[in-house]
Amino acid sequence: MNALTQGLFDTNLKEFAGFGDKTSTDNSWEVSAPELFSMLFGGNAGIASNWGSGTYSPTISGVIRRNLRANGGMMLAQIIGIPIAFKYGRKLMRKPITAANKLLKPAGVRI
Repeated sequence: MNALTQGLFDTNLKEFAGFGDKTSTDNSWEVSAPELFSMLFGGNAGIASNWGSGTYSPTISGVIRRNLRANGGMMLAQIIGIPIAFKYGRKLMRKPITAANKLLKPAGVRI
């Protein structure tokens, strides 16, 4: 979930949920859930109106587009890579290490 909030909203899950301290690093492309909620009632979601000269527009879709270009590769790597690493890591850890078992057996350690 943190990978998704980092990729789409350029912030971690705690700050996205509104529990973090956003005052020190808040900028127009970091969007939180409270800012999105305020946008439903006419707010600007923390996006500066003069931001967006050039490629990105000062709208929520422009912000998400910018964040996907900046953080999309890492987001996909985390979403795809972490489950694969755990799957194969679990398989590797499941197999007993026979050399260690042979050394521990005379000491009376049961495995």
